Amino acid sequence: MVFYLAKKQGFWYSQDGISICLYGRNILAANKKNMRIVTKPEWCKGCSICVTFCPKQCLELDNRDKIVFARPDDCIKCGQCEMRCPDFAIFLADEERIRESEKSE
Repeated sequence: MVFYLAKKQGFWYSQDGISICLYGRNILAANKKNMRIVTKPEWCKGCSICVTFCPKQCLELDNRDKIVFARPDDCIKCGQCEMRCPDFAIFLADEERIRESEKSE
């Protein structure tokens, strides 16, 4: 099987419209309506990298220096927070991945 990739807006896309994160953490569906940001504050060490790189300033640190998804309606689901987080404390997921994540807790 041969994959042809094209880069658009910082992501690599295959022919079928799937965005592939080259860091290997996630494969994002092009239809982002079914995706949402999931945070794991207990994993967050409060480095603020995701807050700094969020292009829409959707993220904040709370009074305990843990990640908070403060403005979800402003989120464009670009995946920058997930790519930058060294603690895997924030990720973009579809409903299936969210259910799997909740089962593992």
